[in-house]
Amino acid sequence: MKPGIRLRRALWSAVIFLVLIGVVVAVRRLAHLVPIVAGGYHPPAVASNPVAARFAALDDLFARYPILTLVHIVPGLLFMMLGPLQFSSTIRARHLRLHRLNGRNDLGISLNPAQLLERQRKQLENGVDSDAAEGAWIQKVARQEGFEPPTLSSGG
Repeated sequence: MKPGIRLRRALWSAVIFLVLIGVVVAVRRLAHLVPIVAGGYHPPAVASNPVAARFAALDDLFARYPILTLVHIVPGLLFMMLGPLQFSSTIRARHLRLHRLNGRNDLGISLNPAQLLERQRKQLENGVDSDAAEGAWIQKVARQEGFEPPTLSSGG
């Protein structure tokens, strides 16, 4: 085996390992947030174990903004899984259309977290802690991108 092949395999092994860590963390956060979105936010009970209390505090921080966090995590999860494929010379050589489509998707996905982080920073600076403000902002961004949210019709 040539040294270049060994290095390439070691790098891909490291990338796959890091992607797996990211996927596990994102899936764990999704598993915590989806019930909050469905059933509403309830502050956590105080944990007696200091390590558990630190994790509960971290979970609580994300649980205060469940929609915003989910809109950040889901594209991030896709980016973590699809991004490394852009560096595969095999995919680029054999499936150029897939490579280009994946690159466009990665570009669009990478813009979403940047917008959300800026919005979350402004929310925290202004002391806005409201799901209504969060939902209104998401609808505004969706309209700017050309997506019109469905409206509820009143009447029969």
